[in-house]
Amino acid sequence: MAMRSIFPMLLVVLVAGCSTPQDIRNHPPAFAGKSAKPKDQIVGCIATGWAEFFGFNMTTIPTPDRTTVILGGNLAGTDMIADVYADGRVEVEKRSATWLGKDKKLIAVVQGCM
Repeated sequence: MAMRSIFPMLLVVLVAGCSTPQDIRNHPPAFAGKSAKPKDQIVGCIATGWAEFFGFNMTTIPTPDRTTVILGGNLAGTDMIADVYADGRVEVEKRSATWLGKDKKLIAVVQGCM
């Protein structure tokens, strides 16, 4: 009987922690900058750096105006995204809750790529 009451609460906690890239974009950027490097070079550097640090559940999505690098969370959802625009602008958005300073390390990777 106790398991029946615990399972719905656990499910609510897990679902509440999920974020989509659009959810994350609704917050101000955690980092914004501009680089003279080509967009593809910046994207490749960010993707490689994030993969070395926290490699699973990562993808890139190219669109006409930007390429987005998405780092998924441990269980579900999105932890952080980096939008890299053709003019060299880079914006990093993150989920509000992160663990052990992971966001600072990932932003440092982006800064090093610029």
